[in-house]
Amino acid sequence: MRLPGKSAGLEELVTGEFLDAEQQVFLSENVYPLPVVVGNILLEKRDIAEVIAEWSGAPAGLGSDDLLFLDTETTGLSGGTGTWVFMTGLGYFEGENFVIRQYFLQDLGSENKFMQYIEQELQKRQALVTFNGKSYDVNLLKTRFIMNGMKVEQLEKPNIDLLFLGRRLWKSFLENCRLQTMEQEILGIRRKGEDDLPSSEIPERYFEFLETGDAFYMEKVFWHNRQDILSMPALLQHVSECFVKIDFTEAKAGSALGIARLLAEQGKTAEAEKCLRSGENGDEAEMCRYHLALLYKRQGNYEAARAIWLQEENKTVQVLEELAKHSEHKLKDLHQALQWTEHALQQLLAADFVDGRAMANWQQRKQRLLTKKKRYEQRKAATEH
Repeated sequence: MRLPGKSAGLEELVTGEFLDAEQQVFLSENVYPLPVVVGNILLEKRDIAEVIAEWSGAPAGLGSDDLLFLDTETTGLSGGTGTWVFMTGLGYFEGENFVIRQYFLQDLGSENKFMQYIEQELQKRQALVTFNGKSYDVNLLKTRFIMNGMKVEQLEKPNIDLLFLGRRLWKSFLENCRLQTMEQEILGIRRKGEDDLPSSEIPERYFEFLETGDAFYMEKVFWHNRQDILSMPALLQHVSECFVKIDFTEAKAGSALGIARLLAEQGKTAEAEKCLRSGENGDEAEMCRYHLALLYKRQGNYEAARAIWLQEENKTVQVLEELAKHSEHKLKDLHQALQWTEHALQQLLAADFVDGRAMANWQQRKQRLLTKKKRYEQRKAATEH
């Protein structure tokens, strides 16, 4: 094993070639014949679920060949005009292969040429797939395009950001929603420490490379970037399968609640209802029933919603709030509304941690209901006399 400090150029450690005579822009290309194993996913060429395309604002009929998976490596994690993009990894399906092309900037003085290569790649696909790309990668590339006098229209394509999609599905049972956490918990990927380089170290290692020319750590950066890009189509395929199957017998199959919300947002209420019902027997059963009732409520089916809330043996404060509101506004039964309110107050008082704000809100509700009930009784008495 070669150790750092034993100087070796980039072309000696990474398969690829320089694209210019000055040897400032390097391209490494890796071709993976399909299907390819990515963790516990058998990656194949599959079209994404229609609802995901709609959610991202992509055109109808978007296929796997239209997607460009993008990930950058930069000189800092904060972004801004002082942050440079020195590597852009791009993945796409082509024929029966998945191709990853990694453009590397060996000299910051050649950024304009580097960015032109990126722009040419962007022109070939209709939509982007990123991980936190909406907040970071794409915005940073836009900044660098502008700094080099280039138009940014190729970066304004529909963007399926897997960070936001992943948060919807797995936030409730993942420690965090970082890409490597999703790799481990969803895809079953365990990165090898000797091959990988933590993201936090990458900027420092790049500056060391610029100073010394030793590409030892750059080889690890290429590996890190390739793994990021390979994980994205695997995650997208997994999520698409969740939407198609709407089957949540296993926790890691996806979040019934998250998928149902996305379906409901797209106006697919029948699918959302099916999704929530499929989750009634899983780890999210209580929340699925609660949101199924909310779905009925939004549709104006108040009796169906109330029936679900009444069936809950251990009624949460959220359920008690819905019952109190329904009793007050739909049934016009202030006595029953007060009963649900008292129940909620007792539950809050019995909790290990007393939520002062919630307690104050429920006390205000109780006082308002008592005042309303008193006025009603006074009007009723006056009418009888």
